[in-house]
Amino acid sequence: MFVRKIHTIEEEKDYRYDQRWIRMGETEEESLSELLRILKKSPTGKKIIELSEKKAASYGKSLKELVFAGEGSLTDTTLVRKFSPSNPDEVIYESRSKVYINRNLTIKNALLDTAHELTHFALREPFNPYSSPFGLKDFITSTVEGKGGEVEAYLIECQVLFELLKNKAGESNCHRVVDPSSGRVNKNRGVHEFYQLGRYYSTFQNSLRKHDIK
Repeated sequence: MFVRKIHTIEEEKDYRYDQRWIRMGETEEESLSELLRILKKSPTGKKIIELSEKKAASYGKSLKELVFAGEGSLTDTTLVRKFSPSNPDEVIYESRSKVYINRNLTIKNALLDTAHELTHFALREPFNPYSSPFGLKDFITSTVEGKGGEVEAYLIECQVLFELLKNKAGESNCHRVVDPSSGRVNKNRGVHEFYQLGRYYSTFQNSLRKHDIK
C-alpha cells in the first residue's frame, strides 16, 4: 500500500546583489525575511542571527518583530528607568532595542549592514548614563572597543563579506583589519584602524575646539 504525501520544496531564488533589497519581496516584511535567509548562508551571519533571536526572546518577541526597514541603518536602544512604589530609592533599568535597515541599500550592502546592526543588537551592553562614573573617555572606549561595539560589528560585517561575497571583498576596506599571519580578522587591527581619521583629522579638531573638549 502506497501512502501519497505532499512535499514542499523551497525554491531557491536568484538575486543580483546590486539590486535594492527592499524589492526582494512583495512587502517590506517579506524582503526582510529574504535578507535574513540569505545572511544565514554565512556561518558568521547564522551565528549572529541565532544570538539576536535569543536576545529578542528575552523581550518576549521574535526577531522579525524587532527588525524594520528605515531611512538609515541603526540600532535604536531605549533605556527605561522604573521606580518601586514601595521604595523610591530602588531603581530598575531595562533596555529595549530595535534594528532598522536602510531601505535604499543594495542587497550586498544591506546584508553587511544587517550583520553589523545585529551585532550591536545581540552583544552590545547598553550604556547607562545614570551610572557613576559617566565620563567621555569611558563612553567612547565602550562604544568603539567594547563588546558588540563598532569595532566588533565591523569585524562581523567583514567576516560575512568574506564568507558570502569573497569576489567583492576588494571593494571594501576589510583587508585592513585582517592579520596577515593568520588571514583572519583581528580586533587589535580593527581598533587601530577605527581611530585613523585621515583627511577628517582637522575637521575633528575643529569640532573638539567648538565644544571645548581637550
